[in-house]
Amino acid sequence: MKTILKNIDYLVTMNEKRDELEDAFVVVQDGVITDVGTGTPSPGDIEIDLSGRIILPGFVKRKSHRRNCLTGLSSFMSGGRTSIMKRYT
Repeated sequence: MKTILKNIDYLVTMNEKRDELEDAFVVVQDGVITDVGTGTPSPGDIEIDLSGRIILPGFVKRKSHRRNCLTGLSSFMSGGRTSIMKRYT
C-alpha cells in the first residue's frame, strides 16, 4: 500500500545535508519511507493532507534510567520519549 503525506508546511529530513523542505511530501510504501520531496507527489492509495503541520524526525534519548521510566511511565512519555529499548551489556 502506498501512502502519501502531502502539503507538509515544513519538513526536517535526516539525509546527509539535513535538508529542511517547505510544501513537502513523504511517500510511504508498505511501511517504509521511499521518497521525500517538494511540490505535488504522484497519487497514492491513501493521501493524508498535513497542511499547517511541521514534520520532524523521531529523536531518541540514549540515556534514561529504567527505574524512572517504568515507575512514572506517563511522565516519561510526556517528556517527549516515545521509545523504550532494553540494552544488553
